[in-house]
Amino acid sequence: MVNGMMWFDSDNKRSLEQKIVEAARYYTAKYKHKPELVLINPGEVKPGEPTPHLPGIDIENLNIVLPHHIWIGLNA
Repeated sequence: MVNGMMWFDSDNKRSLEQKIVEAARYYTAKYKHKPELVLINPGEVKPGEPTPHLPGIDIENLNIVLPHHIWIGLNA
């Protein structure tokens, strides 16, 4: 990730996809361009469920991302 921001969301009532969509909306409003990359903790994806897919945004699992955190920004 070249440029990005950290997003925290511990609301267990919303899906990971909903959290990423909200983070992407905020990022777009704040920085005036759409994010290209999201990094999440692998534990955020529930067993048996696929990693969310959003058009134009690569979503990757990375162990160094803390639970309930989303790193969102521009790809290298």
